[in-house]
Amino acid sequence: QTYTTDKHINRLILLSDGQANLGEQKPTTLGAESSRARNELEITTSTIGIGTDFQEDILAALAHESGGPSEVRLIVIAANS
Repeated sequence: QTYTTDKHINRLILLSDGQANLGEQKPTTLGAESSRARNELEITTSTIGIGTDFQEDILAALAHESGGPSEVRLIVIAANS
């Protein structure tokens, strides 16, 4: 099933450090899941890495395998005390 229409697209925008803390951790396997979402549900994933030590390989695999763009940038959000 897909929810794409002439006026809507299925795009997941993922802002993450990309660190797989639990479960699957292989970029190729995670990328394959992203590819499956593209093929079966027409969902593309765009990724943006955040933090000083984000896992670029995982985020790039998720975006690349779904056909979405991957931004390799450092985003630092400082909290005021």
